[in-house]
Amino acid sequence: MTFKNLPNRPFLAWPVYGLCAFLPLSIAGIGVFKLLSLLTGLVVLLAALLQGQRLLVLRTGPSVLALSLLGALAASLTYTSVPLPEALSVLTKYGKLLLIPAVALLVRSRAQAITALGIYVVTQSFILLTSWLLYMGLHLPWVPAVTNGIGVVYSSYLDQAIFTAGLAAIAWHLRRDFPTRYGPVIAMSLAALAVLNLLFVLTGRSGQVCLIAAVGITVWWAMPRKLRPFAVLAPFVAFGLAMLLSAQFNQRYKAVFSEINAYQTQTAGYKETSSGERLNYWRKSLQAMAERPVLGYGVGAWQQQYHRMESGKPTPATLGVRNPHQEYLFWGVQLGAVGVVLLLAWMLSIYMEARKFEVSVMQATVALLVVFAVACALNSALYDGLVGDYFCALLAVLLTLGRYSPPPLFRAHA
Repeated sequence: MTFKNLPNRPFLAWPVYGLCAFLPLSIAGIGVFKLLSLLTGLVVLLAALLQGQRLLVLRTGPSVLALSLLGALAASLTYTSVPLPEALSVLTKYGKLLLIPAVALLVRSRAQAITALGIYVVTQSFILLTSWLLYMGLHLPWVPAVTNGIGVVYSSYLDQAIFTAGLAAIAWHLRRDFPTRYGPVIAMSLAALAVLNLLFVLTGRSGQVCLIAAVGITVWWAMPRKLRPFAVLAPFVAFGLAMLLSAQFNQRYKAVFSEINAYQTQTAGYKETSSGERLNYWRKSLQAMAERPVLGYGVGAWQQQYHRMESGKPTPATLGVRNPHQEYLFWGVQLGAVGVVLLLAWMLSIYMEARKFEVSVMQATVALLVVFAVACALNSALYDGLVGDYFCALLAVLLTLGRYSPPPLFRAHA
């Protein structure tokens, strides 16, 4: 069976709709609808197997490699250096990868994919507008009295900043797909509000860097082919403009440079700053990878190896940290080069799949993938709850939208 002649069962998409509604709102709601999506997907899969159906939706690169990533983690249970319960806890957190094939099984039409994406956009827009109202000093009854930063609504400033960067990318590239005659104007307004929110309201540096990367790929597509080599300057120009225009942005990144300098000179407390902690995690991770470069120490082993590298005396602030705030190094410590290659291959498969889509969907998918890739370089963006679910769910929906959309008359060049 192909993508377009699978039996359409509209009710099967409802768990995905619920998941998209809760992505920026509640990790508890995400947990409920993620479980419903996975269980419903499993039932659909078993029913298809009993009926002898050939589900080609599960033979695409993103689905196959998502399952391969989970399989590699599961295989490392045989040699992991930590107790089995600890290893299983980490393995379970990567179960969100199953959303890639599950959404492909449950969302059976372009209309359903657009509905799922529209539900997410509406919810994320509500968060964005609420953030602006909080910034204006309003007290809103639907926002907790204590939040995790200026303009932060329900999640942390780090997560919300990354989500806002994702909204800007999706709204801009899918602006022509927004409903009604005013749809493109609404979409561009949302993208602009999201960009300004990241620059002047939210303090999440990871989200700001993700936005700059998304701007860079957008400029690349907008420029004529002969001028595209100059597009590599776009992120640097965007960063420079942000430093000039936003005092908040300027202050945050001057702090980064100061923290990095403190780490290099080993100034007192250099390991206790945000950047210092990250640099220390990354350095210790590279040291652990050098010891077991091929297969790593097994799933769940990062914290143990970090403590060992710190001679059993990590700083009090990092005592309970379970990941290096960097997804690629996290996989490197757990599964060595094999894990890093598999992770990169999965991301490459999403890109290759997206290149087959119509231009707007291709660009939205690749832009979100770029946001994800950058977020992984600054945080454990796949492992972490909430933000990892966000990327798996939205990438799965965009992949499904692309598969059911009309193919482009001319192949898009990403």
